Amino acid sequence: MQLPQIQINHQNARIGLENNFAQISIRQSHADMRISQPHADLSMSTRHAQIYIDQRQAWDEVELKHIFTKITEYAQKGRQAALQAASRAAQEGDRMREIHISSNPFVEFAKRDQGQIPNTGIKFIPSYGSVKISYQPMETDIQAQARDVQVDVNINKPQIQFNPGQSRAYLAQKNQIHFNVIGEMFSQGL
Repeated sequence: MQLPQIQINHQNARIGLENNFAQISIRQSHADMRISQPHADLSMSTRHAQIYIDQRQAWDEVELKHIFTKITEYAQKGRQAALQAASRAAQEGDRMREIHISSNPFVEFAKRDQGQIPNTGIKFIPSYGSVKISYQPMETDIQAQARDVQVDVNINKPQIQFNPGQSRAYLAQKNQIHFNVIGEMFSQGL
């Protein structure tokens, strides 16, 4: 005898989930920047070099004197020579007046004057150090005043666009249960 069987079929419920993801867009422009620097203030002053050469002593030593110096010297020499000549003439006159001395004064004068060799006084090379040189070097004064760099920065804020996401849950499949009887059907009372 075959007993009837109950066959149970069931189907689980399924939930479906639909997602729309959030979208974010961030965009930021570059910062606006302006940099400037004024030119530095520059001032420069120069004092030229100076050289001083004094060669008067060298010219004097080689007898190439300035005309005014020569005039002054010749005037002094002439005055001195005139005084010496007057003094000598006076001495010679005194000597000639002294007749009581037995010597001949004219012979003495001739011998004295004959022994003197005139000095030509010609020099061709000036002495060492007769040319005086003084030198003042060139001086340059430079003044520079630097200017600061001016930086202006304007920061642009980021532009943000945000679309929030959504999740939607739905029933994709309903749950079900089915009962089936397999085999013969009978009814028996108990």
